[in-house]
Amino acid sequence: MEKLCIKEKQLQPNRTVFHGIVPGLSCSPIGKIKIDVLFGDKVHFRREAIWFEVVDLESPYHVLLGRSALAKLMAVPHYAYLKMNMPGTKGIITIAGDYEKSAACAAASSRLAESLVQKALGQHSTEFEYTPNGWNYANLTSLFEQLQKQEKLKLAA
Repeated sequence: MEKLCIKEKQLQPNRTVFHGIVPGLSCSPIGKIKIDVLFGDKVHFRREAIWFEVVDLESPYHVLLGRSALAKLMAVPHYAYLKMNMPGTKGIITIAGDYEKSAACAAASSRLAESLVQKALGQHSTEFEYTPNGWNYANLTSLFEQLQKQEKLKLAA
């Protein structure tokens, strides 16, 4: 928020709850704000005011566009190619992602989720470690049961 010169008092209250950021846990945003966003380049662009939910979480991602934003933009994301197309005044605008940054964000998010889960369990083992092959679902089931019993970490207010 500092880089965008947004003060916390500019945020509007909301009642949204995010699920799935960390396996088995939920998170409540600290507020929401409407920001004008430009897509495209200086010759072919589109400007839209989009509502953003502001979350106080350490994350490698700067922003995630949800279904409502994609619907408003009439955008078509293609996750395998890291591209998103949307209509503009002079035709289709294509936004391209970066494979290296995407892989780094995915790895960092996995490490963050793992550390939060381990913190919730009060242990530092790698029993529930995320690997390139994914989570061990048998371990995750017992993990969720333990989290529900212990309720040590609550991200949701």
